[in-house]
Amino acid sequence: MTVLPAEVLSRFDLGAPASETFVGEGMMGSVWKAETSRGPFAIKRLHRAVDPVAVEQDCAFQELALSEGIRLPRPVRARDGGVLARAQDADWRVYEWMDCSGFEGAEVTPALAAEIGATLARIHALGAPASEVSPWLATPPAASTWEAFAARAKEQGVSWYSAVESARTEFAVLAADAAGSPSPPPRRCHNDLIPQNAGRHPDGGLIVLDWEHSGAQAPEHELGYVLTHWCVLPTGRVDVDAARALLRGYLDLADEPVEVGPGTFRSAVCSMLNYTVFVLNTALSPDPVKQKAGEAMLAQVLSPVLNRSAISRLVEALRPEC
Repeated sequence: MTVLPAEVLSRFDLGAPASETFVGEGMMGSVWKAETSRGPFAIKRLHRAVDPVAVEQDCAFQELALSEGIRLPRPVRARDGGVLARAQDADWRVYEWMDCSGFEGAEVTPALAAEIGATLARIHALGAPASEVSPWLATPPAASTWEAFAARAKEQGVSWYSAVESARTEFAVLAADAAGSPSPPPRRCHNDLIPQNAGRHPDGGLIVLDWEHSGAQAPEHELGYVLTHWCVLPTGRVDVDAARALLRGYLDLADEPVEVGPGTFRSAVCSMLNYTVFVLNTALSPDPVKQKAGEAMLAQVLSPVLNRSAISRLVEALRPEC
């Protein structure tokens, strides 16, 4: 598609179009930047149908965050007050465009880490209502899952069978630890505050992006998730200085005390293991295209930087000082 649907521009009252630029593909959809007589907008074509109630809830959460001074691209509502428009057999969403430079691959300095921690605490302080936590974040795969994958990989004779065999004990122990940790009461959280979903505005302010995964989660568990994504390096090394700064930034503004322990990382572990299941299923698919896509992601999931050693290092580094 080279032209944004006129009905989308009309439904959201975006003004006369001047230009459009394809930005890229995300997990949720394809994004264009549209310059119109009303200004620049990010227009997203969603990859799959979404629950209108859930979309309204995430939009209201973004509007609440904006009202409390958290910076993010403002969601644009349609003329009828809705969040979605239907065109070309797809759902569409619109946001005001915000220029920012990303943090993916950037050095996480203690100052940046503290800023991320403080922003996370401000999100949690919104106190937005929440329902059930997604199984993706709360329920690890059963222990038998890894044995079954090893058997399937061996049966299909794939070259990476031994890597699955080597990793399955670590996965099973991580899953058992996660399943045995307590689940504090949830609030509505961002749920994916990782370096790819934050940026720096030209005026120096921190921008939080991609709120569409927001939903229920225990604040402590989201803190663990954020710590692992910002402070465990691709090499597997834990950046202790960044982790301590992030926690300090969080605790300075948090409305409840938190003591980091193994259970803090429940969401991080569950999401990693559930993503691993997705990748392995894809790599073992009979569809050659899916199989190739899954195999391209295998190195990331079979040698994860988030492991028992990294979690132990984080817990030790963040132990309260006596």
